[in-house]
Amino acid sequence: MNKSSIEKEFLTHFEGIGYYKTYQEGDKIFDEVESNKKIFLLIEGTIAFILNNKHKETVLFELNDKEIQIINGHSILTKDTYKYECKALEESQILCVLKEEFMVLMQDNMFIHGLVHKNFEKVYALNLEWLTNYIAMPTTERIYNTLKRIAEKKETKEIKIPVKELMLSLGLSKSMIHKALNELEKDGKLEKKTNMITLK
Repeated sequence: MNKSSIEKEFLTHFEGIGYYKTYQEGDKIFDEVESNKKIFLLIEGTIAFILNNKHKETVLFELNDKEIQIINGHSILTKDTYKYECKALEESQILCVLKEEFMVLMQDNMFIHGLVHKNFEKVYALNLEWLTNYIAMPTTERIYNTLKRIAEKKETKEIKIPVKELMLSLGLSKSMIHKALNELEKDGKLEKKTNMITLK
């Protein structure tokens, strides 16, 4: 990640009070309880907020490292705890700071103030977007949009069918996914071949 001079200066405030930790794909960064004890900042990588409901995981939304982001800024602005956990979707570097020490820094640093409020607004907007899409968007469209996002990230139109990721992110069964893929192929939006698909 190419950090700006402002971001580099921002990170110097945490020298001696914070520590960096690298999480591998699938590692849990925090759960509902831990989110209120520490502040987690995404430095590099991609993470996802995951809702656990009756032993089924659903990815609500993702954050990536286009800029430094406070993952759980919500716990600073309210006493409510997260109702979901956070996992790494790829190798990710996280800066961890005790909440009490972070609050002291925030009192005298307008950059941190802005980052907290920006994060809170972004997470709220992503939550609302996910809820709207989950309720209103047809299954085939939700799957197609997810496939497009994965393909764009890999910079290719041909990808392996991500059944597990679709099940997690959309809360669908394998049969529902394959039925939707068949409909999308019939509509000419993609082409299936064994376990691969090509988006059109």
